[in-house]
Amino acid sequence: RQELKEKAEKLLHFFNRLTMIEVTVDQHRGHDGNLSVEIRATAEHKHEFVAADAADAVLAAFNKAAAHIKQ
Repeated sequence: RQELKEKAEKLLHFFNRLTMIEVTVDQHRGHDGNLSVEIRATAEHKHEFVAADAADAVLAAFNKAAAHIKQ
C-alpha cells in the first residue's frame, strides 16, 4: 500500500497542477486471472485523467495504468 502511494505521488512530477490522485485496486482476479487498477487524477480547472489496466500483480497493473496517464 505504501509503495502504491509513493508511486502515485511520483505522478506529480509529470503534472504539477494535479490536485488529487485516486488509485482503486480490484482485489478480485478477473476471468483472465489478472488484478485491475484504476487511476483517477484531477487537475486544476476540472480536468480529469482516468486510466485503468490489469496485470498478474498490483504493481505491474499500476505501472501500466500510470503509463497511460503520462501519455
